[in-house]
Amino acid sequence: MEKELLHIACRHHILEIVLEAAFTAVGDYRDLLELSIIFLGGIPPRGISFKASGGIHRARWIAKAIYSMKLWMFRAQFKLSPREEIGLKAVCDFIIKVYLKAWYLAPVPQLAPAQDLWLLKELQRYHNIHPKISAVTLKKFQGHL
Repeated sequence: MEKELLHIACRHHILEIVLEAAFTAVGDYRDLLELSIIFLGGIPPRGISFKASGGIHRARWIAKAIYSMKLWMFRAQFKLSPREEIGLKAVCDFIIKVYLKAWYLAPVPQLAPAQDLWLLKELQRYHNIHPKISAVTLKKFQGHL
């Protein structure tokens, strides 16, 4: 990649761009984690409850993730086409399987180099699950290293 190894850009900004790329193929952090537990079939310690989502734009990436997970959980109440349902499930899977760990470790600067390497490997491995999301997110991430 011929990039300086010690260049540490804002990890959250880079991760916002990676998630935005996944969406192309306002809640809080606790809300996203609790929704993740529900998505995986569990019950969070505070029980199951749903809050209204806030605005959606790049600066509030987490709202996109929360909105997508809520939409997936209540999909029976919407008229989603098979293509929309498959795409929505793919984005939710990406959030759960790759994105959450990267986002929550991003504020720890001493982990940045190892975390970047981990994320590169995970995005490459994700090719086995969803080649298109893997390709677009990998391209975005590498462009910001």
